[in-house]
Amino acid sequence: GRTTPHHHPQTAKKQQITANNALLEMVDKTVILVRHGQSGFNLGMDKFFELHPELVGRNDYWKAERMFDPMEFDSLLTARGEEQARSLRDQVKQWQAELVVVSPLTRALQTWQLAFADHMHVPVWVTPLVREQRFSSSDFGRHPDLVAAQFPHVADQLRALPAQWWEGPTAEELRAAGIIDDVHREGVPALRARLQQLVEALRARPEKRIVVVCHSVVMNQLTGAWANNCEGVAWDLSVGLAPCICTGLACVCTKGRRRLKKRTCRSCSSSSQCSRRSSRHELAADAGREERRERK
Repeated sequence: GRTTPHHHPQTAKKQQITANNALLEMVDKTVILVRHGQSGFNLGMDKFFELHPELVGRNDYWKAERMFDPMEFDSLLTARGEEQARSLRDQVKQWQAELVVVSPLTRALQTWQLAFADHMHVPVWVTPLVREQRFSSSDFGRHPDLVAAQFPHVADQLRALPAQWWEGPTAEELRAAGIIDDVHREGVPALRARLQQLVEALRARPEKRIVVVCHSVVMNQLTGAWANNCEGVAWDLSVGLAPCICTGLACVCTKGRRRLKKRTCRSCSSSSQCSRRSSRHELAADAGREERRERK
């Protein structure tokens, strides 16, 4: 029978070569993820846990409805955070970045500005794709015009953003509510969908050496690792997102009725059949949740 152009052997071979070349380009790219310096939110949480050491390492703390929040909206860098950012300058020289991708949250912009003070000629892309997961007060941004006034080098990009580019309520609305709960937060499925857009955008760009100044939960979702303030982590762009935390879920079953039940990941909402038969399941995650207090 006739072979359609789509299935022609030579056409298929060309398509395979194109796909292989695209993969090689991704492998050749060097992407460094950098967490921002210490913020006022980080400092506030550190002081809280010093007063309440019994809460350190509690896996359920960040799920508590009345968890402590310093209410540091769009938190700024502390003096220590500024010094941490300056200390990156030697590494910046070694990275030889062709592009810097920066979160519009102020602490990330400050970190970029201080770390790249001697390399302001490097093109910058400010994008909400790398903003922190909207969870605590520090993750809710400010109107782009207010932020643009502090960062004239990228003012045009900031002013071009939507008024509420963090896609959530304003600080004023949250202060009036007196609480930040799951209604205001960004779920992991939405976060991972946003980061997949980042993966695709960076793969499509021509630059080979890219630095991304972002946040701890973002870095964890991309690499599977937790980073300290101003710590740089290499990210394999060809791999994309790290496996969801659900890969670390263990189904602890009790003896009971002999029928299969599903287990559901509390992070990404995916589900799979348990390999054991039981009447009840308890899901346990091992991905270092005690380190979640270091987030933001």
